[in-house]
Amino acid sequence: MEIIGNSGNISKVKLWCTFHPTQTNKEAFLKNCTTLYEKGIEFCVGAVGVPKNIADILVREELKLVSENIYFWINAMEGMGRAYTEEEIEQLSGADPFFRLELLEYKADSDLCTSGRERIFVDGMGNISACNISRMKLGNIYEGFSEAEEGNGVQGNIAEKINGEFYEGNIEENVKENCVIENCLLGNSLEGNVTENCDVGNCASKRKICAAERCNCYLSYCSRTDIPELFLFGDNEFIRIPQGIKAVFFDIDGTLTDDSGNITQSQKQLVETLSHHCRVFLATSLPYSYAKETCAEIWEFISGGSFAEGSDLRVFGEYKRVVPLDGNIVGNIAGNKAVFYKEDEILHKITFLHRLGNNVISELRKYFSVSEQGNITGITNISATKLSGIIDIMGFLNMEEKSIAVVGNSENDIPMLKYFSNSITVGNAEKCAEIHGKYKLDGFVFSRRK
Repeated sequence: MEIIGNSGNISKVKLWCTFHPTQTNKEAFLKNCTTLYEKGIEFCVGAVGVPKNIADILVREELKLVSENIYFWINAMEGMGRAYTEEEIEQLSGADPFFRLELLEYKADSDLCTSGRERIFVDGMGNISACNISRMKLGNIYEGFSEAEEGNGVQGNIAEKINGEFYEGNIEENVKENCVIENCLLGNSLEGNVTENCDVGNCASKRKICAAERCNCYLSYCSRTDIPELFLFGDNEFIRIPQGIKAVFFDIDGTLTDDSGNITQSQKQLVETLSHHCRVFLATSLPYSYAKETCAEIWEFISGGSFAEGSDLRVFGEYKRVVPLDGNIVGNIAGNKAVFYKEDEILHKITFLHRLGNNVISELRKYFSVSEQGNITGITNISATKLSGIIDIMGFLNMEEKSIAVVGNSENDIPMLKYFSNSITVGNAEKCAEIHGKYKLDGFVFSRRK
């Protein structure tokens, strides 16, 4: 620990700290962890899940004495010669809630991996590869740069620099030599319009950069986009430090549902998966009864929500708040065909079943929160919105902004997408909403929006 001085930018230092009980004792290891924490260095702690050593490697409780926020991971043991028993899995999952990811088989697939494009792996000799098991050298950080670059440090994104070199010269020749034809996004033969039509930056018809058959360790599978749990690590998935998301709020219409209004199979799996690691809430303009009916297939995984445009707030079994609305407004609107929504005999939302004139809506906005969907107009208390409801629930649960993620698809979701840094829009989101999503969600696949 003598290398830790008092100068330099420690924010650039992120550490994996592995506890090997055959190499050190708990007391010495935890002392070093305490030093790192006091120096303000981010780190995670882990161990290999050797069945006979389970009692010795589980230092999670002791780490809590250093900080509650240190993530303790378990790597599956290689060459064990047998599968883990369910009892062992339960023990190890109790220490590391993401341990079951270690037990899954991931077939290597460049279309579902960001390694070699958004990040690279560099060994002690400077050799660059997509990841630690890809088995293909892409370059070397000490070779091929000018003296100025060597003197000042390589400027820019090394991954982008290397990636760009894949396409120097004739694109068509590179495609012919290196493309796995069946993976080409063009869906065309190599003859014809490859050079003219190929989107080099995004096309899977790029130089092969991985020779692995399986992503069988964390450093390899952490770059995959088809593992929803990795979203909970945010920008820190590569260094194995979860970003501490405690709750995810989903819009319903168009976000969880398809064009026919049904919850999609991929969204069912996503909600169930996330519910094992954080609370899942709804943020919807739908009244509670309609939301429950629409989400019946996933209701067991839902912890509550901001219903009826933030006028009916619930954390099931813990908290309930209704934001009242003055219903006298209806009598002042011609053709007042409307539905009144009450909870505990308190009116909290009115839905007009016909189109209101622009002048009427403009006047209503002075006094009420107004939401529009087609010819239907919803009215709630001016203080009640999806966003205000989420903030209310966040306050009740004593959660910080950074521990909340929101998922939406439409103009009505923009306020919550802009407010929360962990914002997600679905693949078919309206353009006006899409630009406010930090992440994109297509079915089961998360990706960072550019």
